[in-house]
Formats: sequence, structure tokens, C-alpha cells
Amino acid sequence: FQNWKGLDDVDGQRVKKMIYFDVRSIRIADDGLKQQLIDKGLAKADDLKGEVVTTALFRRYMEHYLAKREDVNAKMPLLVRQLEATQAGVPMELYFFLRQKDWIPYEHAMADILEHVYAYANEFGLKVYAQAPVQ
Repeated sequence: FQNWKGLDDVDGQRVKKMIYFDVRSIRIADDGLKQQLIDKGLAKADDLKGEVVTTALFRRYMEHYLAKREDVNAKMPLLVRQLEATQAGVPMELYFFLRQKDWIPYEHAMADILEHVYAYANEFGLKVYAQAPVQ
């Protein structure tokens, strides 16, 4: 049994999702990748000075992406952080609040955000960790 009564009294529903990246795909961004990210509007030149790691770039991108979504309550805590590596890869946690409280629209918004993560991680040269299926 899930008690949803208190949800009406808050300004958003908390989201806490983990995305695992293959450690072998994490690297220092080279000049080619930096230029691609600038050309596609995924990063600013100021964020690309010096040596910068692809997970740091993606983390900053996702924080910006979430903060500008109308269905995310940017007045509530919003954080994208990298955690310690595990056997399942390097986890990145998305922590934020969706304004949407109704179950089905909430799930649709979550699907949109996760699909965005999976699609755009590749733009940063990152591979979402996937364990090979047992045959």
C-alpha cells in the first residue's frame, strides 16, 4: 500500500534515479569532442577550457537541462552527481523534483528525461553500462 495523501501538500514529487556509465567510455574530452559539443549547443566554450572529463561535462549539461524543463521545480533541490564506481559501472545520480504529481503524467515525464539521458550520453562519448545478457 502506498499512501499518496501527503503529496498534495508539497511543491513536487522527488525523483532519484541512477544511471551507470561504462568506465571505459569516460575520458578527457579532446578538441574534436569539445568542438562538436559547442557546435551542437551542448556546452559553452568557457566550460571546456583545459582538461575536462566527459562525465563532468555531461553532469553539467544534465543539470542545465533539468533546470530549464518546465515540469521540474527548480526552486527545490536539483543535483546531478557522480558517485563511487561499482561493478555495474560509474553511477551518476539525478536528484530533483517534478511538479507533476499525478501518476501517469509523472511517469511520462520520467520516461522523457531518461530517454534524453540515454540519447545524449552518446553525444558526450559516454556509454550507458549494459551487462551482456546470459545466453
